Amino acid sequence: MFFQEDQLMSLEMQLKDVALPVRQTWFEECLRLRRRRMRHVWMDTPVARLFTPQEEWSNLRSRALQKGIQKALRERARAEDVEALLQPEWHHDALRNQLLRMRLGFSAGDLSDAVAALETDSRGKILADTLEQALQIQLALEALRELASSKEVKKAQQEAERLEKESRVWQCQNCTFFNSALSSTCAVCDFGWTGQRECPPDKWCCTPATGGCTFFNPKTLFYCEVCSRARPDLASLSF
Repeated sequence: MFFQEDQLMSLEMQLKDVALPVRQTWFEECLRLRRRRMRHVWMDTPVARLFTPQEEWSNLRSRALQKGIQKALRERARAEDVEALLQPEWHHDALRNQLLRMRLGFSAGDLSDAVAALETDSRGKILADTLEQALQIQLALEALRELASSKEVKKAQQEAERLEKESRVWQCQNCTFFNSALSSTCAVCDFGWTGQRECPPDKWCCTPATGGCTFFNPKTLFYCEVCSRARPDLASLSF
């Protein structure tokens, strides 16, 4: 997307008979099919001039910033902060400060440039319709609500699965104790579902292969409580 001037001139000559909207549609479709994730907003790069009338070239940066803010509102903002943008009118400084407080990933200078490009009325105020057209606030709210709803549904499903699994039990083949299905080892004798003695996930085994005593120690300890041997993976731990 970061072409040199002579490369842009060559592309412009090849595409001179193609309408600007058709060029842009084709280019965006190519980007959509890329496997690599986009790191830049293409509207803020030299290639954007191929899809924009020359009289609008001076506005490319502000338009790219506004597109970036639209994306950030949909993906990073909180719904209550986006709702706060739904005011009848804004002053430039107030709007910039509000967007800055939302921590969308833009510097104060970038936000100032994006806000300064918005049209104002005779009083120097940015009207709600202008802001909606530039930042697509309603679409951002819909996206955030849909995301919140899907998260709630997923959380409810996970909780239901946990409760359903918690209600089931298995009997230890060694000591006959009934354990919750959430536990893979017996709470009494440390035997697992397979009937073999297994180390619980919150403990480490003092392994006999290194001369240990086979005792299961809590992971908060670095030396065996019984034989004082060091934890096998102690050399790889960072303190």
